[in-house]
Amino acid sequence: LLIPMWVSPVLVAVVLAASAAAAAAASLEQDAKDILTRRCLACHSPQVKTSGLDLSSRESALRGGLKGPALKPGAAAGSLLLARIASGQMPPSKPLPPAEQE
Repeated sequence: LLIPMWVSPVLVAVVLAASAAAAAAASLEQDAKDILTRRCLACHSPQVKTSGLDLSSRESALRGGLKGPALKPGAAAGSLLLARIASGQMPPSKPLPPAEQE
């Protein structure tokens, strides 16, 4: 089987792009976990659950609290959590700076 010479550089580029995307996604997930831990879990943990909301796991955030699910996968614009953060309502004591909102 003969492989054209251009395939190797293209394949390498595709693999590198996929690897970079995976690393970026992992970094975003870790950043989100860090922010939630620092800024949200004092009021929205399994032990406290202010307004019935536990943000300690994806599953509990999807279940939501008294006002419904905190997250809407695939529809960030419809996420109650993101809407409350963007409006400056959450966290109530010190809203997230723009860099942490993104």
